[in-house]
Amino acid sequence: MMSKAEMAASILQKSQYLAKKLVKEFDENVNYCTICYTNEIKTDGDQATSTIMFECGHAFCTQCTLSQLSQLIGSAELDKIKCFEFDCPKANISESKLKDILTHQLEEKDLWAKFERFRDKKELDKDPLVRYCTKAGCDGYMRGKSLEKTQKLQCPKCNTWVCFLCREEWHGEGVSCDALLDKQL
Repeated sequence: MMSKAEMAASILQKSQYLAKKLVKEFDENVNYCTICYTNEIKTDGDQATSTIMFECGHAFCTQCTLSQLSQLIGSAELDKIKCFEFDCPKANISESKLKDILTHQLEEKDLWAKFERFRDKKELDKDPLVRYCTKAGCDGYMRGKSLEKTQKLQCPKCNTWVCFLCREEWHGEGVSCDALLDKQL
């Protein structure tokens, strides 16, 4: 027969074992959002919110994911779109995964369209032969033929003429870019 002390020790040992087992099972089955520190499903009134799983395996709640992505895309910081977990070794998010998150999981097609516009503009900005239209409200662009010579470029969207060298509205064949600048000052 066990003494009361032995029985108490045995019960304590079993309860500690069960507690560790439950914590381990809970941790393995629930994804925590490390931004807001809520678990996989939280309830906002009648609306249940689940997590978004990134390719690296980290998960974040939909509200935090949308907030982070909206901020990064809204400020055109596309190079900072990656896993939100600090020091994640597989931090990059593929464009196909980002599209899936924005268009299917979050149903934010406008945010995806904004991402695409910023991505395309960043690619155009890398091309030294690209010039943007000078007309207010026009997002047209043109591609010159050479970096050295003066070229008259026409916007394909609004037909505005642009000088390739000074990136201003076309100032005419006989007027140099410097003369135009002097005239503006």
